[in-house]
Formats: sequence, C-alpha cells, structure tokens
Amino acid sequence: MILLGIDPSMRGCGYVIQKDGKDILDVGEFKTEKLTGEPIFRYLAIQDGIRRLVDNFGVTHVSSEAVVFATGAKGTQVPALFSLYIMLQVIFMQAKLPVVYILPKQWIHMVYRPNEFLWAKNGGKTKKDKRRYKELTEDEQIHLDGLNLDWQLRGKQQTIDRVKEETGFRLTHNEADAYCLTKFGRIFWLLKEGKLKKEDLSKEEDSIFLGIKTVKKLHGLPVPEPIEVKEGILYKQNKSPGWFDFNTVEIPVGIHKRNKNFV
Repeated sequence: MILLGIDPSMRGCGYVIQKDGKDILDVGEFKTEKLTGEPIFRYLAIQDGIRRLVDNFGVTHVSSEAVVFATGAKGTQVPALFSLYIMLQVIFMQAKLPVVYILPKQWIHMVYRPNEFLWAKNGGKTKKDKRRYKELTEDEQIHLDGLNLDWQLRGKQQTIDRVKEETGFRLTHNEADAYCLTKFGRIFWLLKEGKLKKEDLSKEEDSIFLGIKTVKKLHGLPVPEPIEVKEGILYKQNKSPGWFDFNTVEIPVGIHKRNKNFV
C-alpha cells in the first residue's frame, strides 16, 4: 500500500507518502500564498503537484482531511477551501483511487487521549465536562489546567512533537497533520480490506471507524424504541466525511439539451 496523506489548504497543502506504514517516500507542502495573479493559478499549482505525486510514486490509496465549514472570520475561507476539496476529489476520481475523508476532530481524537484533549481545548465549558472536572482529584485538576494552558501556548506544536517522537523527523504543522492522516488512513484501509479486525483497534479507533450510537430521539423527536445509528466512517460509503472507492464509482453523464430553436 502506497498511501498519500493530505491536509488540504490553499496556503500550505501538506502531504506525506508512505509505503506499507513504514517507509516515508516523500513529504512536503504546496505553498501558494506568495503566488500572484488570479486564484486559478494557485489551484493549478496544487493540482499539478498532486497529479505528479500520484503518478511518480504509484499511489494506491488516499487519506484526506475532510472540509470543515467554519463561521465568523474563518468562514470567509470556506468557498476557496471547498473548491480545493472538490478539485482534489476530481483528481482522485480520474486516477480511480480509494479515498477516506477524516474530520480534524476525528484524527485528533485518535492521536491524543480524548478527555485530556477535549477538556484542554474547550476549557471544560460543557455541563458534562464541568461535572467530570469536579470529580477529579486536585492533582488531576492541576494536570488538566496545565494541559489547557499548554494548548493555548503551543497549538499545533504538540502534533509536530508527537510526530517527531514517532518518526525522528521534524515536520511543519501541515506536514505533521498529513502524517497523522496517513497513519490512521492506513488503519482504515486495512480494516476495510479485512486485514485488521475490530479487536486490533484502539478504543478511539474503534469509535471513529466502527462507532454505533444508540439514540432515543430522531430529528429532535422521541422514538418508541431506541435506535442504533451507525456513525463510524466504515459505514459511510460515498459520503464525506466517509470514504469513496473511485475505482468502482460510476461517473454520472450530464444531460445535454440543445436549443431546438437553434438552426
């Protein structure tokens, strides 16, 4: 398996290519913020680079971060980022590659101890977090408060450090994100192909890839009996976040309607 992990971004599109979960064949990022002219040239630069990676390294699988729709100041970046996301999908479809899309919160959930990360990131804002915080010992509360401060001060540096510990390489934050996507993308594809089983997964991986949630309400309304909802990525074929096998997806044919009044 030659897997391309990609962290889509208009300014610094990070990527990692890894063979069989061991050898890193290439790592880098496409930086286009210094390019001048129309935005189309930035898209073309990234498109050309990704196509070359796929062809030159014989990529067989892809793991990409899924697009997150933001609000406020970050929301202004959504149209450009979503356009990039669609462009990359077209590249992978034309190359007939299987692609898994993983949300940032999902791969982060698998990298870090989820309770520590979520509490540190959110500052224990939810009622559930506040109840759990009160149940901690004083030493545990001090540790958690330190994590919260650590995340505010360091941010993505935490991921860079984790990746360096594992690989020995110091990557940029975009490349480090792409490495994490490569790591968990490989686990997903091995699971999908039957080469890994449920018992081989960590608790966090099982939750993200195979998670099933029991709900008592549907669309805000109570249901007579609890319903099991399959939320794991494995159950979301041809959806994003989810996975696509573009080797089997049929490309729809557009309907061409010619103006009958044209002579």
